[in-house]
Amino acid sequence: MSATPSILFVILKKNIGSTSGAQMTRLIRKNFIKKTFITALSTILVTAGSLYARKDEKQAGTGTELKVYVSIPPLAYFVERIGANHVSVETLIDAGNDPHTYEPTPRKMMALAQTDVYFSTGMPFEKQLLDKIRGSNPRLVIIETDKGIEKSAASGINKQNNIKGNKKGPGHGERGSDPHIWLSPYLIKIQAKNILRGLAKLDPENSGSYEKNYRYFIRDLDIVHEEINKSLGPYSGRSFMVYHPAFGHFADAYGLVQIAIEIKGRDPSSKQLETVIKQSAELDINTIFIEPQFDRKNAQVVADSINAKVISLDPLRKNVLENLEVIAEAIETSF
Repeated sequence: MSATPSILFVILKKNIGSTSGAQMTRLIRKNFIKKTFITALSTILVTAGSLYARKDEKQAGTGTELKVYVSIPPLAYFVERIGANHVSVETLIDAGNDPHTYEPTPRKMMALAQTDVYFSTGMPFEKQLLDKIRGSNPRLVIIETDKGIEKSAASGINKQNNIKGNKKGPGHGERGSDPHIWLSPYLIKIQAKNILRGLAKLDPENSGSYEKNYRYFIRDLDIVHEEINKSLGPYSGRSFMVYHPAFGHFADAYGLVQIAIEIKGRDPSSKQLETVIKQSAELDINTIFIEPQFDRKNAQVVADSINAKVISLDPLRKNVLENLEVIAEAIETSF
């Protein structure tokens, strides 16, 4: 670096003519600073380019991400936990929307036409939607995460299934087709296994990574499940009231009974509402749980009649493990 001013001086001496000594010194300093800045900038750009190239090499080594679409946020959580950095996940139904009345936007339909794989969970709207998508994207792979799960019917009163210790899980009772399977740890395990198999088949090169992520996820799920069992175990057989019967699988998993105000997807009649009010009073219900996607009006009518409070409980929160804990705590507090 010390030799640089001398070199510059020789170069400048040929062109300075009658320039004074003081002027020449300032000119040398100005050119030296300019050259130093350019050299530093060049070094930064070369370094940045090298880092970017290494990043590209790393990404190329792991392969292209699978473009994945799922129906609801909880399913996105499962796929992200197992797929990790090998998948890019988009969700059809955004937070706050009601999956029972969902209609995909044109933008979502266009995105689905370009995606690689769709993980379904058995929501009612999915069959008709997927029939449309197949026409515009025949290469789309559809993986049914609910495969092997017998869903129970979303009737008003969910009878308790004797599933304590049943590692295959509940869902073989009288309820028909309750799609909220992501709220039972037993059924989550089946979904997770289906996701693992689907990803490993589509991307065998990274099957080892998927298997490892799956094991970590199941470990975390077991920890949460054990904690909830401890907290809700003393309340086995107790009833809790909801507006929409979304928590039947959760109730089955922990030996509880769900009582719903809504009847077969419809608001109750005046007579049915009277029956619900009478039943809730007999069971000493002090809390009614309602999803944020539903109108609170009928739930509030029942709550006012029995001096109960209405609490929002969202089954569609993305982080399912955290949400299971939230649901458990809310129900335990209501007893």
